[in-house]
Amino acid sequence: MALSKPRLTYFSSRGLTEPIRVVLAETGIDYEDVGVGLYNPANQPAGFLQLKESGKLMYDQLPLWEEPNGFTLTQSSAIVRHIARTHGLMGSNEREQAIAESLHEYMTDTRQAFSLASRKENKEEAKKSVVEVEAPKFLARLDSLLKKNGSGFFVGSKLTYMDLIIWYFLENWSDQGLIDVSKYETLSKFKHAIESRPVIAKYRANPNRYPLQYLFPRYLVYTYEGGTNAAKSQIAALYGGINLERAPFKWGDQKNPEFLKKNPNGEVPILETPDGIIYESNAMAKYIARKGQDKALYGANEYEASIVDQWIEWSRSKLEKPVSSWSYGHIYGYSPNDPAKVAEYKTEIAKQFTVLNEHLQGKHWIVGNRVTLADIVLFCNLHAGLMHAFAPEYLHPFPNVVAWAKRCIEQPHFKTMFPTFDFATKEKGYGELKDD
Repeated sequence: MALSKPRLTYFSSRGLTEPIRVVLAETGIDYEDVGVGLYNPANQPAGFLQLKESGKLMYDQLPLWEEPNGFTLTQSSAIVRHIARTHGLMGSNEREQAIAESLHEYMTDTRQAFSLASRKENKEEAKKSVVEVEAPKFLARLDSLLKKNGSGFFVGSKLTYMDLIIWYFLENWSDQGLIDVSKYETLSKFKHAIESRPVIAKYRANPNRYPLQYLFPRYLVYTYEGGTNAAKSQIAALYGGINLERAPFKWGDQKNPEFLKKNPNGEVPILETPDGIIYESNAMAKYIARKGQDKALYGANEYEASIVDQWIEWSRSKLEKPVSSWSYGHIYGYSPNDPAKVAEYKTEIAKQFTVLNEHLQGKHWIVGNRVTLADIVLFCNLHAGLMHAFAPEYLHPFPNVVAWAKRCIEQPHFKTMFPTFDFATKEKGYGELKDD
């Protein structure tokens, strides 16, 4: 069947095809964007295999560009140049076209260099080299070329496809934290000018745009300073060897439109990962535990993993609300003063502590013979209560719980997240921490 409009086929990601999509956005071409699934060399998507069998892929590679007139083309550089050439984006004369193509080759070399670095075994060292050595040289060179041309564009006196491609990689690598364009005034103005073009701004805001793919997987947590819910993921990341960074965030940001795109509930914490956004603190911590190098953090086997889940759910359903209501609602003064409610919280928590105390009899940890995610989540849920609400006389009937909590805070990774932790010496009163 003949096509009614051009079609671009690639794996379901940005990858090599995103520069083509950016140029297509500038041209305003109405085209069909087909994703055949995520690339996996061990289990190639069925759509990709079918295309190879059809003979449409000259070199058995994607992307594939198809036009209604029957013309087809593969190889990403060839496709983007073909589209640029047919829509007046290759330069005003042969010399400008040659300069544009030279820039294209340079960007290809740079992309490949960054990509090769990301495959090195020591990723932290490789990333440091990219950020501190390669990226500044790359940015300085681009800034110099832009100044030398003097028009605000890289080639000639008007927009070419290379301005769009360079802008894309500046956006891409800036969002990954690999480059800082703000240090280069001319280049920074260029980046802002391109992304302010209405068609590019619209493309960037497209909710169907494929998510960013990190060369060096980056994990960001959005939380306020000292947030104990986020600490669940942060401690798990320390055990798993994951570099979990704090995103720039201040209280009130969760109501901004950009944040609401990440979590429509307008709440923190949230976790930004190479796979996408996750919110709800327990789900975040489970993801980090699975991704990390310390696989036993989620239990030594399938049974233990299920018991870890059991205690996380128990903590959420039995302890999280009464502890939070007593600690934050009452002691921090976020709820009206209601002594009867506080008495209910004390009774309920004591009931659950009896269960936990019995479980910990003869045990050091909640599951198995080492720290697991169950210990991390439960300690974080109890953190405020242990510091401000649970006086020694309240905890006296639960010696196993106290001993377990002491073991937790003695662990280096717990101590890293809670360096000022200390057990309450008395029960704080209503609103006593309101101004802290």
